[in-house]
Amino acid sequence: MKINNINTVRILVFSLVGLLTAADVFPDNTQLSKISFSSISIYQGLPSSTVFAIHQDKFGFVWFGTREGLVRFDGTNIKDLSYLSTAEFSLTGKMITAINEDENGNLYIGVWESGLFFYNRKTGKLNRINILNDSVSKSQMSVWRIEKGFNGDLYVGTKDHGLFVKPKEGSYLVPISSELTELNPRDITSLLLDSHNRLWVSSSNGLIMIDLNNDSDLNHLSGNFNVVSEIKSNVIHEDLNGIIWIGTNASGLYQVKEEENSIIVVKATDLFDNLNIRALESDNNGRLWVGTDGDGLHIYDFENNSVSQSVKLASNSSGLSSNTIFCLYKDKFGSMWIGTNKGGVNAAHLQKNKFKKLGASMKSFSNAMVMAVLQDRTGRLWIGTDGSGFGILDDMADSSLNVKFSLGAGKAVKAI
Repeated sequence: MKINNINTVRILVFSLVGLLTAADVFPDNTQLSKISFSSISIYQGLPSSTVFAIHQDKFGFVWFGTREGLVRFDGTNIKDLSYLSTAEFSLTGKMITAINEDENGNLYIGVWESGLFFYNRKTGKLNRINILNDSVSKSQMSVWRIEKGFNGDLYVGTKDHGLFVKPKEGSYLVPISSELTELNPRDITSLLLDSHNRLWVSSSNGLIMIDLNNDSDLNHLSGNFNVVSEIKSNVIHEDLNGIIWIGTNASGLYQVKEEENSIIVVKATDLFDNLNIRALESDNNGRLWVGTDGDGLHIYDFENNSVSQSVKLASNSSGLSSNTIFCLYKDKFGSMWIGTNKGGVNAAHLQKNKFKKLGASMKSFSNAMVMAVLQDRTGRLWIGTDGSGFGILDDMADSSLNVKFSLGAGKAVKAI
């Protein structure tokens, strides 16, 4: 179904001096103005207005896991993929709680009370990932979180059945919770693979850090460990500065502090006490977005220990559509996506008026008139000029642009 009020198309400005993207047209403004939200609901094609998972794949599509199935959004249209099925199972009407992908863009899909599934993009087929030795009934396993390791291994957190790993070259889920005997984390609420290749596991019993640089070494939190273990932690997040944040159930926001020989967890602020924090994400300006169960969205400036903006349910079309937020997700363009309870999806396109000059890295285009532009499914930008042939921009987000030219000088490309 086509959606008219969502604009995810990046408009480029062309001139004789090259390409512009907007940091050069509009100066960077770190002050947070009032945020306007776009929305996607059942009226635009969602099978359910409750959204548990959001993921942008390598091709730029945004996937939503809802209470009633799986959909894909291309910036304009929603495609319902709940029809995907195996010989004995269909995603239709199923609660999709987690989404991740491998290096080829194939999806791993966590389904409530049904286990983990693999969607092969090339063949279009859906397959269930079996559990080693059938130690847990596939029909009873509810997947909460999926995290991908640096080496391609997949870590899967479940409700009541603990933590599993699917080796990159393996075809089974292997239970590993039995190794974590100190906390016995059966009910996994969140997983985080940090920038140091450490897996953080939050559960109803506490918090564990597993150093994946040494597969046999399980490192448990020390210091304030007993205090942390009594707190219901819902979500773990690493921000742009490498700080790890922990959102809890009615106990506020915590922060991991690393000292010489220990790792401790301390209260970050009193601003979120008594709130049930369900989701955390950082925007490109380093602000921490805090999604709650029943109290809307709060944007936290931790350097000043202040909430720069609180957003609650609004009656207008550009406001937040629910006060209960189940997930927050930042896409590769810096847009913030919000999955809600009974309010569908909200999106804040924070970079929609920002342009950045690309011409400086493309000397062959410095005096060319750009006549045609096409972005392919892999995200590459094909650029046709009047006199300099055409080039391929591999990655608009990369400052070291890889531009390839063909046809030679004097050749005009007016359509692609």
